[in-house]
Amino acid sequence: MPRTISILPSPSAAFRCGGLALPLLPGLVIYSPRALTRNSRTQEGCKKARFTKKNSRFHEFLIQKIKGFVISQHSLLLLVMLLCLVPAGAAAAPHDDAFLRLWSLHRQATADTHAAVITACREAARHTGADGGPLLGRYLPAARTIEAWHLLQAGRTAEAVAAYESVLAGRAPADPLRTASETMARRWLTRLDREKVVDALTAHYREAVAYPDDLKVFETWPKERRPPLRDRLGDAWIYQLQAFRRLRLDSPQRYILYSRAIGRKPSELGAALALRPPATEVSFVRRGTGAPAMAQVRIGGAGGRTATIQEGGRVGGLLFAAIDSGGRFALFSDDDFWLVALPPGEGRR
Repeated sequence: MPRTISILPSPSAAFRCGGLALPLLPGLVIYSPRALTRNSRTQEGCKKARFTKKNSRFHEFLIQKIKGFVISQHSLLLLVMLLCLVPAGAAAAPHDDAFLRLWSLHRQATADTHAAVITACREAARHTGADGGPLLGRYLPAARTIEAWHLLQAGRTAEAVAAYESVLAGRAPADPLRTASETMARRWLTRLDREKVVDALTAHYREAVAYPDDLKVFETWPKERRPPLRDRLGDAWIYQLQAFRRLRLDSPQRYILYSRAIGRKPSELGAALALRPPATEVSFVRRGTGAPAMAQVRIGGAGGRTATIQEGGRVGGLLFAAIDSGGRFALFSDDDFWLVALPPGEGRR
């Protein structure tokens, strides 16, 4: 059943739609037709409603798209998600807030909401904050990797490649968060490139009824057909022919192909797409206020491993990529996925 969305001067804590619990901004109230009747609201009244505070141009853009429309549940979900990304009024840490809201949408996404999260990422990426810079600030490259992952899950491979490559095209000064984002992009692009090598090997087999002894055979292929002969981390592929153990043939009928940095099974795109972010509980306590930030990190809950590291350092296979300005969360990477850590006692996000 269609829903009506209205912008009214009263607070709302959360809204559930399509299985997602969405934290709403002050001034945003969602009414279903039943609620509209109960509250004697009309669509005309909704059209005249205003935010109580002056909001960003991004808010204004969304308000114009929303007010007075009766929209489907899927469209409502998307528009609410977009509004939730933008801090209303003056926020102490707008970039941190915007990323944290995007992260909440990402973590709650299902197979039915990949497209909505993709659009939310893109809208957040193309808008500016109050400081004139990107709305997501330093989190922009991380957000693009999240967008790309959802694109892959949705089968939109070409768009995913473009999103990952946009991370590598940035010219901002390197910091742990950007470095972690670039590493993640290179690893996923490596898996996508491996598929091109697999296609080339299949084509070679069709023509020669055998796999080549060495990938150098492709160096003579026309540029438009030539597969990438190195992974995105700069290493040559590990490629080896393998014979069947019990079946003797004139030439090997199978091979192994993987990235040295990623490993044999994790290099396969299909296997990687079946993986999900680590379920490990990570907590942190910030130490001092200097830069780079220092934190005492605990991995694995009570009784887990504890270490004090600074941004850019590693512990337990995780890279400490960033900590928000208010000390509310820290962002870690296992090179393929992001993980948000909270202060002790606050669980997982």
